[in-house]
Amino acid sequence: HGGNVAMYRCDTVTQDGCLNPTITNVTLTGLSTQVENLLLGTGSSNGIIFKFARNTGAASTTEKAFMTSAPASIGGMIRTLSALNEGAARSFASRAAPFIAVEMARALVEDMLNAARSTSGVEDHAYAKLLTEDLERARRQINEEYAALQRRYGSEQELLAHFNQVIQTIRKQRYYTVKSTALGE
Repeated sequence: HGGNVAMYRCDTVTQDGCLNPTITNVTLTGLSTQVENLLLGTGSSNGIIFKFARNTGAASTTEKAFMTSAPASIGGMIRTLSALNEGAARSFASRAAPFIAVEMARALVEDMLNAARSTSGVEDHAYAKLLTEDLERARRQINEEYAALQRRYGSEQELLAHFNQVIQTIRKQRYYTVKSTALGE
């Protein structure tokens, strides 16, 4: 969710620029919050759902990148729900944001582990085997943490089931509204 963290900051970015690091406090915005802000908007921006629901405003470069890289076809789900019912889309996005954040973080960590593994195999050095073992241990630990986060925030299948349930509810409401109007109720 983000918060204040203490970080080391180097003196300069030169080769020997980090010989005397200092500790600075930095406020970080959590990935889940960033996803929610993109989808729902903030005080200064409307958000993706607003733009889809009202067909107004061009998507920013960041919004386009998010929609094309969002995991589990979420971009399409958000687009569909936004067109049908903005409130339902906003509710779905709030529920989906932690799931999206976990999936994006996992993909990033997997890419880093794969890059580290492929680089460690290039050079034949004494510590290559130890590095490979450490990377595999890290991968197992990350998979365990990922499983715990899935239990907490839901899996792709659970999110898809929730999406289908929301779609069915919207369609039933529309059917009832159309039927009631046709019957003069």
